[in-house]
Amino acid sequence: MNMRANCLHLTFNVPVWPLAGLLAALALALCSAAPARAGGEEPPPPQEPPAPTWQLRAEGRFFRDPQGRAVILRGVNVAGNSKVPPFHGVTDMAELDPLADWGVNVIRLLFTWEAFEPAPGSYDWGYLDYIESIVDAAHARGIHTIIDIHQDGFARFLADGCGEGFPLWAVSPNADLDEPDNGHDCEDWATKVLLDPDMHLSFSDFYADSYGVRTRYLSMLDELARSFKNHDGVIGYDLLNEPWGWEAAELLPLYEDAADVIRSEDADAILFIEPHASTNNGAVPTTLPQPTFDNYAYAPHFYDVGVLTTKIYLGLSTPTDLGFWNMNNKAAEWDVPLFVGEFGMFAETFNVGGYMDLLYKRLNENLASGAQWNYTPGWNATDKDGWNGEDLSIVDDSGNIRANYEVRPYAQKIAGMPTSLWVADDSKTIELKWSNDPAAGVTELYAPRNLVWGGAQLKIEKSGSNLSCSFANGNTEVHCTSTSTGAKTVKVRQCVMFFGSCF
Repeated sequence: MNMRANCLHLTFNVPVWPLAGLLAALALALCSAAPARAGGEEPPPPQEPPAPTWQLRAEGRFFRDPQGRAVILRGVNVAGNSKVPPFHGVTDMAELDPLADWGVNVIRLLFTWEAFEPAPGSYDWGYLDYIESIVDAAHARGIHTIIDIHQDGFARFLADGCGEGFPLWAVSPNADLDEPDNGHDCEDWATKVLLDPDMHLSFSDFYADSYGVRTRYLSMLDELARSFKNHDGVIGYDLLNEPWGWEAAELLPLYEDAADVIRSEDADAILFIEPHASTNNGAVPTTLPQPTFDNYAYAPHFYDVGVLTTKIYLGLSTPTDLGFWNMNNKAAEWDVPLFVGEFGMFAETFNVGGYMDLLYKRLNENLASGAQWNYTPGWNATDKDGWNGEDLSIVDDSGNIRANYEVRPYAQKIAGMPTSLWVADDSKTIELKWSNDPAAGVTELYAPRNLVWGGAQLKIEKSGSNLSCSFANGNTEVHCTSTSTGAKTVKVRQCVMFFGSCF
């Protein structure tokens, strides 16, 4: 589809910790009438697009596909350097090719409001075409897209020039502007954001709609929803990245209004709901009240501040355990899926592999979905991720996987109710337990024999009546079916070879 037609107020509601930023008419609405056909024949009425068959829905603690299977989403954020001009983090759609091979089934795609609406009511449809091209490319590779309305520190013109997201015209007129930087002098950007009164003032004016910015935000969401409502690749929208403000008085009403706007165009979109930015460290629980709408996921972020600042992981799991306890408890309280929208670590961190093992272990234990920060195909040794000196990209300038990422097996689609997912630290064994629903069809595990096990011979162990499991899709998946209900277990592991036999 072508996106264009044819022609000092610190708004904290929870205790603020250091580095709280990290912790803490589609197109032009047919500008001219359609030309008449030869002989005065009237054009046929527009046909309704086919109903989406790929759309997921949040039902209870899991996402569900049209067959009723529980779906676990695992993926990456795309991309770190898309926060700043020219706002194009993907320059060649072939850069998405490796993701499906690595088992990625979702991308959280950064959308920068500044790029789309450089002046009030004036939209850059070329930017939306660019976003669409990524959605198309991801969809063609079997990858879902969440469109993420991204900001950090409100705008590039605040926090000593270290923020990003909102357009210049959206900044409070009472704020003192800074020259955009977003270079290595911004490596402590989270502290700059936390301590910048103009950033907090701009958020306060935004929520109060003092200068019409909140109204324009909702209009922008309307354009997005109208543009993508019939695109199978887009499963939903993350309404605002790492927001500031009072959760009950400001953030929840914004979410309620945003839901009304989006659902008026895209009734089936999943909404991804984030708490206050200061909850990112995991130690500060959110006080965000439960939304009144349905079909949404709780989508917090998590970063261990100690590991993030020291770039050393010595095996202490307590901050991560507390973070996941808080996040999962809130999702359970609301009875919605947990989607950890951001997590990750600097690639040069000492024992970064051990730390990432811990994060994915906690995701599995909680049967949670999530997207690692980040996949930046434009990474280079000088600019790193291309924003504020951050260096969390999972690939280098040659597209090689860095130390902060590993291809890992996991359960993608479960026919019934998953009850347990376990993966060994070395990723060489995966075990899924579930209560089977025969009507939902095939249970699918991503278990790439070559990428994880180096092509070694594998053994599938299974239990549960009438359970049949086999390798599929070029030995990258294990598919299981059963004609009976009840408890099922499948384990995939490397063979222990004895005289040529697999045990």
